[in-house]
Amino acid sequence: MVSLDLRECNISDNALLQLCNCKQLKEINLSSCSENRLGITSEGVIALALSCPYLREASFKRCCNISDSGVTALALNCQFLEILNLGSCSGITDASLQALGENCKFLHSVNFSSTQVTMMAIGYLTSVCLCSYLRLV
Repeated sequence: MVSLDLRECNISDNALLQLCNCKQLKEINLSSCSENRLGITSEGVIALALSCPYLREASFKRCCNISDSGVTALALNCQFLEILNLGSCSGITDASLQALGENCKFLHSVNFSSTQVTMMAIGYLTSVCLCSYLRLV
């Protein structure tokens, strides 16, 4: 399996732990459009990052229990990451952008809307990102 779309599904970290055998996973969408998703935390994202090093696209919009530790695990273990959606993940700070900037050189689309990220961190990310086009939604 290379792509998995579970947006709007009622899942938790336990479901992410089951994905540890999907080593070739490249895309995952765990977003919620209508309400905050509480069952997915940084612990689940860390397990996913450790198990799926080829992840290129990940969407965790409104998974509000994800923090910098989860994003840092993605940055360190999923270095081919191109698209990342963390909109409304209120636990995300500048540390996440720093980790992504240092490790994810293929990153070209990032959504950090409604997070704690500052303009200084966005400036840092755009200065270190080697890609030709970076879109911060």
